[in-house]
Amino acid sequence: MNNLKRAIGILINPKYEWEIIKTEQTTTTKLFKNYAMLIALIPAVAIFIGQSVIGLSLGEKMTYRIPIINGILFSSVYYAFNLLGLYLLAKFVDVLSQTFGAEKNFSSSLKVVIYSFTPFAAAGIVRIVISFEWLHLILGLYTFYLMYLGLKTVKEIKPEKLPGYLTIVFMISVILYMVSEKIAVEITMPVFGQL
Repeated sequence: MNNLKRAIGILINPKYEWEIIKTEQTTTTKLFKNYAMLIALIPAVAIFIGQSVIGLSLGEKMTYRIPIINGILFSSVYYAFNLLGLYLLAKFVDVLSQTFGAEKNFSSSLKVVIYSFTPFAAAGIVRIVISFEWLHLILGLYTFYLMYLGLKTVKEIKPEKLPGYLTIVFMISVILYMVSEKIAVEITMPVFGQL
């Protein structure tokens, strides 16, 4: 599967794309190596460019930039925690499957989580401009519509159970995102203070 074609398909025609995804045979390694690791680079690289290259304007003649080494470190930690978060969220989705009447199948849970992550990752490009970071979260909300469709199609959650399942998955994802951002800052802040 061509990654660009898959990303465009999931963003523009998700109902059709989920039907294709549902029948694909894949492994955890392939999903991460061939898709997740690539799209997770978008926000990580954008954060680095925004913080260390462009910086934050503090007035007409003053711009604050995080030193290059620190920017690389923060972006790398952010990238790693994004990937870890996807894996953990897929585990939660899979564990909750039977509670909501679906088959427990980690491969299908991982497909739903990783492909639903596409708009959040793509929207990460706005993090090049530090003051637009909030826009990343708003644009990323399309992720949950995709997750709704993915849970319905790939995991075959019954319509009456879908809102509860999606609500729990949404809360878990928000918690994972906030914790990963916090950890990335905590890990890299001591280094920021030394330079």
